[in-house]
Amino acid sequence: MPKAVFAFAFCLTAAAQPTLPGAHFHHLHLNATNTAAAIDFYTTKFEAEKSSYHGQPAVFTQKSWILFNKVDKPLITRSRPFVD
Repeated sequence: MPKAVFAFAFCLTAAAQPTLPGAHFHHLHLNATNTAAAIDFYTTKFEAEKSSYHGQPAVFTQKSWILFNKVDKPLITRSRPFVD
């Protein structure tokens, strides 16, 4: 989950220092093979709370929602960079 953690931390940093007054991310989508474990991770590692958004399990943190898409398999990544 390191890439997801990095992306989430980046979003929190961007939300904490908006370029426009009042600008923030409303929500972001993350793919997860185990949505319950992902929700537990974000609620224990960050200032976030379990909630629901339009009837789907979600996490609310500061001013933004984290929404989870259930996937069967994790994303396959390449061992070398995409750009040579």
